[in-house]
Amino acid sequence: MSLLGEISKNSEALRYHAKTAEIAGQNLAHVNDETYARQRVLAREGVMYGSFGELQTSGLEAAGLDHFRSELLDKRVVNELAETASLEARKEILDLLQGALGETITRNGINVGLDDLHDSDLAPGSLTRALNDFFNAFQELSASPDEPTIKQELFNKTQTIVKRFNDAGRSLDSIEEDLSETVKRSVDDVNRVLAQLHEVNKQVRRFELQDKGKAVTYRDKRQALLEELSKLLDFKVEEDVDPASGLPSGFINLFVRGTANEKVNLLDPMGPKKISNDWGQEFVIAAPADPNGKTAKVRAKIDADGNLGRFEVLNGGSLYDDADGPILVSLLPPKPTSNLVETDTGEVVSAPKGGTVDQVFVQEGDEVQQGDPLVNVNVAVDEEGDPNDAANPIAGNGLGINTGVDDGNEISSVTGGAQANTIPVFSQIARKEGEVFYQGDSYYQALTNTQKGDDVTDTRKFMKISTWPNGQVQEIKKRHSDIESFQAGEQIYYEGKFLQATEAVSAVSEELSEDGLASRTYLAGEVIKYQDTYYQAFRNLEKGTDLGNILQSQNQAGPEGNATLDKGDQTLSSLWVIGKELPSQLNSKAEGDLDENGELSYSKGDIVSSLGGNDEMMYFLAVADVAPGDVPNFSESDAFVRLNAFVDTDVKNLDRSQTSLQFFDDEIYYDQQTQLHFVVDSAPDIITDPAMIAAFDPSSAEWSKNFHVFNPKLNQAEDPNAIIRKISSSGHSLDNGVLQEVNIGIAEAVVKNGEITTFNIINHGNSFPSSDAIFSDGIELDLSAGAIHGYQTARTFEMERFRTSLNDLVSDFVTQINEIYNPDDDQGGYLFGFDAFLTRPVNGNNLIMEEEYGLYGVEGNGELQLFREEVD
Repeated sequence: MSLLGEISKNSEALRYHAKTAEIAGQNLAHVNDETYARQRVLAREGVMYGSFGELQTSGLEAAGLDHFRSELLDKRVVNELAETASLEARKEILDLLQGALGETITRNGINVGLDDLHDSDLAPGSLTRALNDFFNAFQELSASPDEPTIKQELFNKTQTIVKRFNDAGRSLDSIEEDLSETVKRSVDDVNRVLAQLHEVNKQVRRFELQDKGKAVTYRDKRQALLEELSKLLDFKVEEDVDPASGLPSGFINLFVRGTANEKVNLLDPMGPKKISNDWGQEFVIAAPADPNGKTAKVRAKIDADGNLGRFEVLNGGSLYDDADGPILVSLLPPKPTSNLVETDTGEVVSAPKGGTVDQVFVQEGDEVQQGDPLVNVNVAVDEEGDPNDAANPIAGNGLGINTGVDDGNEISSVTGGAQANTIPVFSQIARKEGEVFYQGDSYYQALTNTQKGDDVTDTRKFMKISTWPNGQVQEIKKRHSDIESFQAGEQIYYEGKFLQATEAVSAVSEELSEDGLASRTYLAGEVIKYQDTYYQAFRNLEKGTDLGNILQSQNQAGPEGNATLDKGDQTLSSLWVIGKELPSQLNSKAEGDLDENGELSYSKGDIVSSLGGNDEMMYFLAVADVAPGDVPNFSESDAFVRLNAFVDTDVKNLDRSQTSLQFFDDEIYYDQQTQLHFVVDSAPDIITDPAMIAAFDPSSAEWSKNFHVFNPKLNQAEDPNAIIRKISSSGHSLDNGVLQEVNIGIAEAVVKNGEITTFNIINHGNSFPSSDAIFSDGIELDLSAGAIHGYQTARTFEMERFRTSLNDLVSDFVTQINEIYNPDDDQGGYLFGFDAFLTRPVNGNNLIMEEEYGLYGVEGNGELQLFREEVD
């Protein structure tokens, strides 16, 4: 070898040893740095070659750096830091709660009573000290009940304990507000760390692609960031693998679990996903009708069971008016903002920014094929919508995946293999009856307990929620229930409940079962139409009853030996046969009508009309022959059944050609021009103005107090003047399952002077996230460690237990004291022999029941008050 070659060879060796010495010194300098892992220099020799009859090698050179890290130990450190942070967060809240009571225990013995050495026993200013002083003052009063100074001392001690109770309650409110802010800051910290992790990921990949050893400094920094992140929440780390080469890409992927066991991706090669604790619990109420009014804003408060506790008014708005109908607001569980996908291993994960369709859940008609690129998954496009344009950060071959090259612009392969991007139609988890959830593209409510994998489009198990109230709604009146009908999916506000029809609601229920089985339970009194024949139930017809046995159950034979049913027969042990037509004035026999022989007679199957005491027309079905000449009492006779539906043929046409319009109460009209049916609630004055007659619209606001527009059930589609109605306006049935209460959080606004002041809860809903829940793409994260988990647990358990215990203490204290000294709890009552008494406030955020005086259960901390009155 030449002299220059030897010099170069030795120089490389010296550089290697110099680097080794440098790293050794660096290791010593960072001996106390917990984020630093001991490094070493990798040695690499060049190729061997033959020279002067012997083998030679090229010079020794440095092949990059490696460090002594144990993946197992790193994961254990991350896990333990998360557990520790969770416990420390809970301890932090417990310390604050203890401080809210002022409880600093100073006594030396655990068996010392409250009345022993109390001056040095408990911390001054504590609730226990106030209780101690209160009962000591009471003991002193019992020894000298007529001493004025002792009476005054007792009154002072009572005021002190009242103040301590109220201070504890206000401290709880303050702690809750501070806790909410702390969680918000923690969420910001998580987003910051995730962004830093992505930057470090890019640097690791960029340097390690050169095959010069590991990017040890950046890997150390990444581990430090993972440890910092673990103090906030728990997660799982997966090494990202390049699908093309099968080798690690240098990126890592972070996953957390959702509350429905989804696998939620927080960090992938395309970047981090932001998390948030805002899931729509703060929202604006629909604007008032007056355009000059201001919109109101509210915040939902969720209790420990995941139900709506109350709505807090942040801004009451102005010029709201509930005279024409109640103002409702609703709260629903949050919905994912990106699609969930199922992997080839069966896991449900949040869709990454790339991938291909493989194993899919598809609905009939979906044109999604294996190998198709994913779409609508956080894909950015340019203004022209071209995904392959150079302006698109995800460009090249559809979504720019499987490139295998890092150009420093965040583009890389996606981990996890083939994934799906569809709207699943199968329930992802088992649902409980009444549970509301979002899946695919809609909210659904479970009508019964279901299993995982049930089809959410099965209307027997799930109800698709069509909409939800936010603003003024029309309240359905009971007096219109005999003429109104509603279609499946239509919603009404009726008797304080927000309801949705699972099938058509009218005076007659049509059974459209395709399998011949009753689709639901029909209650006694319901009129049913099945295969062009009307029936009326005299006892419940159970769900699943084989309707094919209607004829066989009769056991009758016609002239040709076929089973037949006649009007007035019984079938299925629960139904009367009405026949092919419902009763009307056209096909019924009037009460007292004589037959062709001039006799009064009724035969089985006859339908008789009778005028009731309120001048209401009633119809009866003869179910047995009546002896000629008998004058039966239709309502009491066993030979007759009162029918609950009939055809009203007395619908009038609105005639605009007249010179005047005159209406009478309870008349029903059909307007050909607007194609509306309406009933007269309160007849207006005669309308004589030709312009008003021509422009008359019964649905306009000016006539809202006079007319009620409704959708009738027509006897025949082509005849709007014959409608099917109930025999009486007894109200809509809420027991047969057709009208289902929409089980979301709904409240009615209380309006005073145009401002929304508070809300009355109509439905508490279910499955709402806690106040400290956090989300990624609308999916609630199920944390099991980390500071955020600690805060969540502290609010759900420790703070809720503190709240209920404090309320129980106040309630028991006041109740027991007043039971002895003021049993009636009346204003002017006596406490401890003088004119004073204890009670709860008459208004406030936490009262469930409000009365002028008295003690009642509370939801929140409430306030205790001492009233003192002069008595003549």
